[in-house]
Amino acid sequence: MQRRQSLGETIKARRLSEGLTLPQLAQRLGISHSHLYQIEAGRVGRPGLDLLAALALYCGLTDEGLALMIKAPKRAHTHPQPVVDNPESAE
Repeated sequence: MQRRQSLGETIKARRLSEGLTLPQLAQRLGISHSHLYQIEAGRVGRPGLDLLAALALYCGLTDEGLALMIKAPKRAHTHPQPVVDNPESAE
């Protein structure tokens, strides 16, 4: 059985097929290129509804396709996120 692409993988594939750089697409979407990178890499939770709608429109996703992307499992991180002790959260 073939694995479905994650939302980030779909965005990256579409961006590359159009010959766009991360900064170019990020500018079109009105977000920073580092935020777009994090989305493509699967390192952030699901984007907010406005951004999610813009990404779905950009990728040409139908409502059904968007629902499948939202439900797709997140990719495993190749680099674990650092754990930061936050003394304020212990209260």
